[in-house]
Amino acid sequence: MGLQAVPLHSPYGVFVKLLHPFAPHIAEEMWSILGVFYTKAALEKLAMENDRMKEFMKGMQIVKSIVVPGKLVNIVVK
Repeated sequence: MGLQAVPLHSPYGVFVKLLHPFAPHIAEEMWSILGVFYTKAALEKLAMENDRMKEFMKGMQIVKSIVVPGKLVNIVVK
């Protein structure tokens, strides 16, 4: 598996999401091992590099970005 982060929709990510209500402490350790908890900077970078996001932000100026790990990445443009 290596040191790459695992997408949440992979079988490993789905398993950990299903395990979390029954064994939250073990699931938290598994999340950290799988690398699915990105830092705020890593989440923002991931969103900015997304091709679909680039389409929406084309020709726009980024005013502000709001990152809440595990919940949302909000990019305000004008």
